[in-house]
Amino acid sequence: MYEHRMTNLDFILFWIRSVFVNVRKGQHNKIMLIGTHYESLGKTEQERQQRVKEIENILWKALEGKPFEDMVYQGEVFTIENSVSFEKSGASKIILQLQELVQMMILTFPIKWLQVMQEIQQLRKDKLYLPTSEINDLLVRCKITNNKVLLEYLHDIGEILFYPDDKILKEKIVIDLMGVVDKFKKIITVIDPKLQSSLKQLWRNLNKGKLDEKLLRHIWKDESDEMIDFFVSLMQTFGLMCEKMSKENVGRTFYVLSRLKPQRDDTEAVKYEEKRAVSLFHDFDGYLPDDLFQRVATKFIEEFQMEDVEPTLSYEHVELNIDGHHLVILNVATINNCRLFQTTIVRTTIMKTESGSSSPKDDDPQPSICKKALNFLQKELQVLSQNGARGVDVKMYIRCACSNSERTHMQVVRKFDQDVLPCRSKAMDVKRYRKLFNKIKDEQEEANEDNEVDSIDFSEDNFLQLIADFAKWFDDHGLLNRLQVLFIEIVDDIEEVKRVTSTINLLALLSANGQLSQTNLSVLYDAIKVTEQFGFQSVIKEKLSAFNNIKKRKVASFSPRTREIFILGKSLSDSEIKTLDARYNFPNLKKYTDSWSLIFDFETRGLLNEAKIEEVKKVLKRSNRGDV
Repeated sequence: MYEHRMTNLDFILFWIRSVFVNVRKGQHNKIMLIGTHYESLGKTEQERQQRVKEIENILWKALEGKPFEDMVYQGEVFTIENSVSFEKSGASKIILQLQELVQMMILTFPIKWLQVMQEIQQLRKDKLYLPTSEINDLLVRCKITNNKVLLEYLHDIGEILFYPDDKILKEKIVIDLMGVVDKFKKIITVIDPKLQSSLKQLWRNLNKGKLDEKLLRHIWKDESDEMIDFFVSLMQTFGLMCEKMSKENVGRTFYVLSRLKPQRDDTEAVKYEEKRAVSLFHDFDGYLPDDLFQRVATKFIEEFQMEDVEPTLSYEHVELNIDGHHLVILNVATINNCRLFQTTIVRTTIMKTESGSSSPKDDDPQPSICKKALNFLQKELQVLSQNGARGVDVKMYIRCACSNSERTHMQVVRKFDQDVLPCRSKAMDVKRYRKLFNKIKDEQEEANEDNEVDSIDFSEDNFLQLIADFAKWFDDHGLLNRLQVLFIEIVDDIEEVKRVTSTINLLALLSANGQLSQTNLSVLYDAIKVTEQFGFQSVIKEKLSAFNNIKKRKVASFSPRTREIFILGKSLSDSEIKTLDARYNFPNLKKYTDSWSLIFDFETRGLLNEAKIEEVKKVLKRSNRGDV
């Protein structure tokens, strides 16, 4: 760490926190505190013992009330003198205590797993990573039946890095974590490398949080382009860097907040005009996990940055314009001796033009911006605060109206669904917070906001014409069975859906269920988008000018699972239909006429729910390999 930033006590608490976060709940782990150079504490044994007691009192007071207090062995702070014989050093006492603690930490797991770990440790001598396929081959040789469970376990205990859901990272599994750390250290912690003059300014920029691709390639000059991209993806996954958005085609630039030095105390809570700004605070079990601020702020910049608009960066304070009307300030605020993650959303002031116009006075930030920012922050804070095996709990606060310069009262908030919050004999009016943050929208609600055409009030004649044209188009193209698959989750009576013989009857069911009306046409638009019947758009647009471009809309009527099932129906071949018929219906084969009749049947039987659809995919995968 940087000079004057942390005291020796701060360092000790830092390492205790790190251990606490990375140890699972319920395990009998203890941290022993051992002080070296015992003889240097005083000239006499009495002086040394007295000094040890003073140090113990400082440590126990610093740990008091902390979530990791119970993890520290508090019988005593052990001491050892390095310059004398083993018998006189005090080491035997430490060893005896360790033997007692180790008996409580015995962990059992299958011998096959141990064999895999030993194999990986051997491979680690020569390899930083291995292709995922080679690791899977190793697991097969060791007769492991559930690869994912073991790989996730090895990831949890820090033996490997395993990211099966990342497009780039899923193809490789890191087996030498310290090797990767060494790569990262070259960017984050190296102080003053010897560089040629052309790179010195780029290094100065890095110390300000900006990394030029030219310098990056110099730092990792021994790596291939593929490995550089791999390491960049790893750092982005960890929130250690993000790429700057720019129209300039002169090489990439990255923001690296973890590189910044603490040049000032960023501990003051940000205060802005109350009417133009709103602040939220997040706490993590009474302390702020080390480097969490820099990583979350990096993720936030990556998500919300404007093209070629530079954020203001310092160690624990970031200011970012996210559009022409809003500035977001992320900072660490110390309130009531607790370090909190503060987020402030500010409605910017539009400066007067020659015509004299400016932004209205006391404009609130836009609710859609507030909800979007909070939604993202909640997700990232939760993910990054749970990175360790244990993780920490996240709580959200707002500053109570009763706060003053001498005392700050923080209100815990879980949902912005109330108009007032109690404060002893009084109450705080929070209607403004409710208006700005009320509910974090899910994917479908955001889609509904974006699809403005859904709420257009068609005349009755135009509505009936649209229904008739829609029904004729889908009947003429033989698409009724596809609509039945889509609509099965939004119509109450599945048997009714099964019995319909025309699209107009299916639309009547939707209308009866309240899913279709003159003022709510989203289900029709979404059906056209999912079935890709964009030719119908050109037909209807000639009659109804209000019909927007369906290709650009976000689907809100059908869940991701239904869309996944629909894609499966489109992809099934005749041989795969026969395979599934044999696997699930033998000996009473149903001899499905097409994939859609199979999908509809499987869906009504519950064979495509979240728990069983993976089994169906495995049957198809084995079939394609010739195993069935």
